Amino acid sequence: MGYHLPGTSASSIQGADIATLNVYTDVPWQGTMSTLSNSTSISNFTENSSYPFLCRYGDNYTITLQSAGSTGTGEGVWTAANLVQDSTMLNLDVNHIANGLVSLTGQCHVPQYPMSDAGVVNFTTDRTVYRYGEPIQISGTVLPELEKKWVLSSTIIDSNGMIMKQDRARFYADNYFYFYITAHGGIWHPGNYTVFEQVAHSTAQENISIVSASQSAPSQSIPSWFKNTAKLWYDGKISDSEFVQAVQYMIQHGMIRVPSFHSITTSSTSMLTWIRSSAGQWANGQMTDDEFLGVLKYLNLQY
Repeated sequence: MGYHLPGTSASSIQGADIATLNVYTDVPWQGTMSTLSNSTSISNFTENSSYPFLCRYGDNYTITLQSAGSTGTGEGVWTAANLVQDSTMLNLDVNHIANGLVSLTGQCHVPQYPMSDAGVVNFTTDRTVYRYGEPIQISGTVLPELEKKWVLSSTIIDSNGMIMKQDRARFYADNYFYFYITAHGGIWHPGNYTVFEQVAHSTAQENISIVSASQSAPSQSIPSWFKNTAKLWYDGKISDSEFVQAVQYMIQHGMIRVPSFHSITTSSTSMLTWIRSSAGQWANGQMTDDEFLGVLKYLNLQY
């Protein structure tokens, strides 16, 4: 839905200074969005709404939403909101208490949430090209808390828009998900496909290709400059966090794909020792790119 601040026009607000508040809810709500020079009231009775507003560099924002006390359906009250700008998550808050508040405060253009993705769901496939009949691994994460309320919807379509596979799964223990799809039989055929993962009307997508079983699916290659980074980390000349940041940079810019998400944290000394040793082996040519990518999945990466 369209929305802009009182006294402004959509064309007068520069794109770089637009932040967007996304609200996901199952109850009516009302609230305010404020920056140093502007304040406006907002409300809605629909499940999902988006509100662009002016949020300039150096300016602070304050956003407060209050949900209705009861849905009248016997279900729990649930409201979540995330704030995005520069295609990056700035902030997130979740409320599941009757008459509870969702509150977001911070500085414009300054992310406070570790996920780089601007939506509430983020995922990757382990490769971009598969041979016919090979399993496709899909793994990702949704924003914390949201897995308790909403269901993950997974859809794959071909280049003609035909639905090849559609599944739904609810989250339980945590906000991570991973599963496999085998592309063979029935209507599957070599060609280009798009994978969609959706939660609470927020959708992420990835493109993949399937080649015939007789063709070879290309292996991934890691940029050659990263070998120097891996060697510096192995030699103790850069920190753990600097190494992780370099890996995340490659992922975010589409240079590599790490096979799956894991909840093991980088604070695990034994795990980091093993990964660091593998980094040294890979940098010295004793491990292939695909083998090293299989090791990197055990870092606690935020996409």
